[in-house]
Amino acid sequence: MRLAGRFRAREWTPAIRRLTNDGSPLVRRGVVEALGAIGDTADRDLLLTRFADPIPFVRAHAARASAIFTDQGVVTALVNLLSDREWIVRAAARRALRAIGTPAVDALVRAMWATDGFAANSAAEVLYQTGTIGALTRQVVDAPTTAAEPTRIVQRYMAVAGPHLRHALVTRFTTPERALLLRLLDAGLAAT
Repeated sequence: MRLAGRFRAREWTPAIRRLTNDGSPLVRRGVVEALGAIGDTADRDLLLTRFADPIPFVRAHAARASAIFTDQGVVTALVNLLSDREWIVRAAARRALRAIGTPAVDALVRAMWATDGFAANSAAEVLYQTGTIGALTRQVVDAPTTAAEPTRIVQRYMAVAGPHLRHALVTRFTTPERALLLRLLDAGLAAT
């Protein structure tokens, strides 16, 4: 199966698809890897069904493989995996969402308000890694009077991101910009 994926051997796809529900988790993992590498849109739903696989490493490989599809159904399913109980699955979902990039931004912003701390923090991490939160923060610093929505998003980021991600964001700015940013964020929090 790996060779089929590596060489994008579409002629083997029907045989690979038949193994989607195989009893062996190693086979199911190989299936999702191969289908993701082949990249046929007809296999999108097969990959998404493996997001509910009982074996964490199969879910993780399915998440990584699904990054080739950038539609909102896949993005939503990946964002839901940010609250998976297994760290390997959450890490794979973050990686896939980072690879998807811009089409995932709105869903990631909404995920920062999730009640699950893992999901909120993971969403903040992906928004940092894609540069989205840095760009929004730049808007807050450069035009604070017209950046109400970016301010709200950056405030939430600061609340859920954790100390390392908060520090990483703030240190991207000059000392005067940092002081202004923190004042603006504090003022916005006091107003709510």
